[in-house]
Amino acid sequence: MKSDSPACAPDLFSPLRQCFHFLKRFFFEPALNIEGIQSGYQGQGVKTILPAEASAKLEVRLVPGLEPHDVLEKIRKQLDKNGFDKVELYYTLGEMSYRSDMSAPAILNVIELAKKFYPQGVSVLPTTAGTGPMHTVFDALEVPMVAFGLGNANSRDHGGDENVRIADYYTHIELVEELIRSYE
Repeated sequence: MKSDSPACAPDLFSPLRQCFHFLKRFFFEPALNIEGIQSGYQGQGVKTILPAEASAKLEVRLVPGLEPHDVLEKIRKQLDKNGFDKVELYYTLGEMSYRSDMSAPAILNVIELAKKFYPQGVSVLPTTAGTGPMHTVFDALEVPMVAFGLGNANSRDHGGDENVRIADYYTHIELVEELIRSYE
Protein backbone atom coordinates (compact mmCIF):
# COMPACT_ATOMS: atom_id res chain seq x y z
CA MET A 1 0.00 0.00 0.00
CA LYS A 2 1.34 3.44 -0.89
CA SER A 3 2.20 5.61 2.10
CA ASP A 4 0.08 8.48 0.74
CA SER A 5 -3.13 6.42 0.52
CA PRO A 6 -6.03 7.38 2.84
CA ALA A 7 -5.70 4.06 4.71
CA CYS A 8 -2.18 5.07 5.80
CA ALA A 9 -3.08 8.61 6.81
CA PRO A 10 -2.43 9.35 10.48
CA ASP A 11 -5.56 9.13 12.61
CA LEU A 12 -5.85 12.68 13.90
CA PHE A 13 -8.61 11.64 16.32
CA SER A 14 -6.68 8.73 17.86
CA PRO A 15 -5.52 10.68 20.96
CA LEU A 16 -9.08 11.91 21.49
CA ARG A 17 -10.43 8.35 21.17
CA GLN A 18 -7.81 7.10 23.64
CA CYS A 19 -8.74 9.85 26.10
CA PHE A 20 -12.45 9.07 25.71
CA HIS A 21 -11.79 5.34 26.22
CA PHE A 22 -9.74 6.08 29.36
CA LEU A 23 -12.37 8.41 30.84
CA LYS A 24 -15.18 5.96 30.08
CA ARG A 25 -13.30 3.21 31.93
CA PHE A 26 -12.27 5.55 34.77
CA PHE A 27 -15.80 6.77 35.48
CA PHE A 28 -17.97 3.78 34.57
CA GLU A 29 -16.00 0.58 35.24
CA PRO A 30 -14.78 -0.90 38.52
CA ALA A 31 -11.06 -0.78 39.28
CA LEU A 32 -8.73 -2.80 41.52
CA ASN A 33 -6.03 -0.47 42.85
CA ILE A 34 -2.85 -1.23 44.79
CA GLU A 35 -2.44 1.16 47.73
CA GLY A 36 0.81 -0.35 48.97
CA ILE A 37 3.09 -3.40 48.82
CA GLN A 38 5.46 -4.71 51.48
CA SER A 39 7.87 -7.62 51.35
CA GLY A 40 11.37 -8.68 52.23
CA TYR A 41 13.79 -7.50 54.84
CA GLN A 42 13.11 -3.90 55.93
CA GLY A 43 15.73 -3.50 58.67
CA GLN A 44 19.19 -1.96 58.58
CA GLY A 45 21.95 -3.61 56.63
CA VAL A 46 21.68 -6.08 53.78
CA LYS A 47 20.06 -9.51 53.65
CA THR A 48 20.08 -11.18 50.26
CA ILE A 49 17.25 -13.61 50.82
CA LEU A 50 14.04 -14.38 49.03
CA PRO A 51 11.15 -13.11 51.13
CA ALA A 52 8.90 -15.78 52.65
CA GLU A 53 5.85 -13.56 52.52
CA ALA A 54 4.48 -10.36 51.10
CA SER A 55 1.47 -8.20 51.75
CA ALA A 56 -0.45 -5.69 49.73
CA LYS A 57 -3.22 -3.28 50.54
CA LEU A 58 -5.78 -3.04 47.77
CA GLU A 59 -8.98 -1.18 47.18
CA VAL A 60 -11.75 -1.77 44.70
CA ARG A 61 -13.61 1.16 43.18
CA LEU A 62 -17.15 -0.07 42.67
CA VAL A 63 -19.74 1.12 40.19
CA PRO A 64 -23.50 1.04 40.75
CA GLY A 65 -24.88 -2.48 40.86
CA LEU A 66 -21.89 -4.08 42.59
CA GLU A 67 -22.09 -5.16 46.22
CA PRO A 68 -18.80 -5.02 48.21
CA HIS A 69 -18.97 -8.49 49.79
CA ASP A 70 -19.93 -10.10 46.47
CA VAL A 71 -16.96 -8.44 44.75
CA LEU A 72 -14.62 -9.71 47.48
CA GLU A 73 -16.00 -13.23 46.97
CA LYS A 74 -15.38 -12.98 43.22
CA ILE A 75 -11.80 -11.84 43.82
CA ARG A 76 -11.31 -14.82 46.13
CA LYS A 77 -12.64 -17.21 43.45
CA GLN A 78 -10.38 -15.67 40.79
CA LEU A 79 -7.32 -16.02 43.03
CA ASP A 80 -8.19 -19.66 43.78
CA LYS A 81 -8.82 -20.41 40.10
CA ASN A 82 -5.33 -19.12 39.25
CA GLY A 83 -3.53 -21.09 41.98
CA PHE A 84 -3.33 -18.40 44.64
CA ASP A 85 -5.41 -20.18 47.27
CA LYS A 86 -2.87 -19.33 50.02
CA VAL A 87 -3.48 -15.59 49.58
CA GLU A 88 -5.37 -14.24 52.56
CA LEU A 89 -7.99 -11.54 52.02
CA TYR A 90 -9.26 -9.21 54.75
CA TYR A 91 -12.35 -7.07 54.31
CA THR A 92 -11.97 -3.70 56.04
CA LEU A 93 -14.55 -1.36 54.54
CA GLY A 94 -17.15 -1.39 51.84
CA GLU A 95 -19.62 1.11 50.46
CA MET A 96 -22.18 0.58 47.74
CA SER A 97 -21.65 2.92 44.83
CA TYR A 98 -24.12 5.65 43.96
CA ARG A 99 -24.56 7.87 40.96
CA SER A 100 -27.25 10.54 40.61
CA ASP A 101 -29.24 11.08 37.45
CA MET A 102 -27.31 13.98 35.94
CA SER A 103 -30.48 15.26 34.25
CA ALA A 104 -32.38 15.63 37.56
CA PRO A 105 -33.58 19.22 38.12
CA ALA A 106 -31.75 19.49 41.46
CA ILE A 107 -28.47 18.49 39.82
CA LEU A 108 -28.98 20.88 36.91
CA ASN A 109 -29.73 23.66 39.41
CA VAL A 110 -26.37 23.18 41.13
CA ILE A 111 -24.54 23.12 37.78
CA GLU A 112 -26.22 26.35 36.64
CA LEU A 113 -25.49 28.07 39.95
CA ALA A 114 -21.84 26.99 39.80
CA LYS A 115 -21.52 28.44 36.30
CA LYS A 116 -22.46 31.86 37.70
CA PHE A 117 -19.63 31.69 40.23
CA TYR A 118 -17.05 30.13 37.93
CA PRO A 119 -17.26 31.96 34.57
CA GLN A 120 -14.14 30.15 33.34
CA GLY A 121 -16.23 26.96 33.41
CA VAL A 122 -17.07 24.06 35.69
CA SER A 123 -16.09 20.42 35.45
CA VAL A 124 -19.13 18.17 35.70
CA LEU A 125 -18.10 14.61 36.48
CA PRO A 126 -20.52 11.68 36.67
CA THR A 127 -18.75 10.26 39.72
CA THR A 128 -15.68 10.75 41.86
CA ALA A 129 -12.94 8.41 42.94
CA GLY A 130 -13.73 8.95 46.62
CA THR A 131 -15.72 6.83 49.03
CA GLY A 132 -18.68 7.95 51.05
CA PRO A 133 -22.12 6.85 52.22
CA MET A 134 -24.06 8.45 49.36
CA HIS A 135 -25.83 5.17 48.50
CA THR A 136 -27.01 4.82 52.11
CA VAL A 137 -28.22 8.42 52.20
CA PHE A 138 -29.98 7.99 48.84
CA ASP A 139 -31.75 4.84 50.11
CA ALA A 140 -33.04 6.83 53.09
CA LEU A 141 -34.01 10.06 51.30
CA GLU A 142 -34.59 8.98 47.69
CA VAL A 143 -33.45 12.33 46.31
CA PRO A 144 -30.65 13.02 43.82
CA MET A 145 -27.39 14.12 45.38
CA VAL A 146 -24.46 16.09 44.10
CA ALA A 147 -21.09 16.86 45.60
CA PHE A 148 -19.03 19.87 44.70
CA GLY A 149 -15.63 20.77 45.93
CA LEU A 150 -13.71 23.89 46.41
CA GLY A 151 -10.42 24.69 44.86
CA ASN A 152 -8.88 25.32 41.49
CA ALA A 153 -7.09 23.43 38.76
CA ASN A 154 -3.84 23.56 40.77
CA SER A 155 -5.25 22.66 44.21
CA ARG A 156 -3.54 19.25 44.04
CA ASP A 157 -6.29 17.52 46.00
CA HIS A 158 -4.98 15.05 48.60
CA GLY A 159 -1.37 15.63 47.58
CA GLY A 160 1.41 16.63 49.94
CA ASP A 161 1.11 20.15 48.55
CA GLU A 162 -2.70 20.37 48.55
CA ASN A 163 -3.81 23.98 48.71
CA VAL A 164 -6.84 26.24 48.56
CA ARG A 165 -6.73 29.91 47.71
CA ILE A 166 -8.62 32.18 50.10
CA ALA A 167 -10.54 33.62 47.15
CA ASP A 168 -11.71 30.10 46.19
CA TYR A 169 -12.84 29.50 49.77
CA TYR A 170 -14.98 32.66 49.75
CA THR A 171 -16.41 31.87 46.33
CA HIS A 172 -17.40 28.43 47.58
CA ILE A 173 -19.17 29.97 50.60
CA GLU A 174 -21.08 32.29 48.29
CA LEU A 175 -22.07 29.36 46.06
CA VAL A 176 -23.40 27.40 49.05
CA GLU A 177 -25.34 30.47 50.22
CA GLU A 178 -26.87 30.87 46.75
CA LEU A 179 -27.74 27.15 46.62
CA ILE A 180 -29.56 27.39 49.97
CA ARG A 181 -31.42 30.52 48.76
CA SER A 182 -32.48 28.67 45.60
CA TYR A 183 -34.50 26.24 47.74
CA GLU A 184 -36.34 28.95 49.72
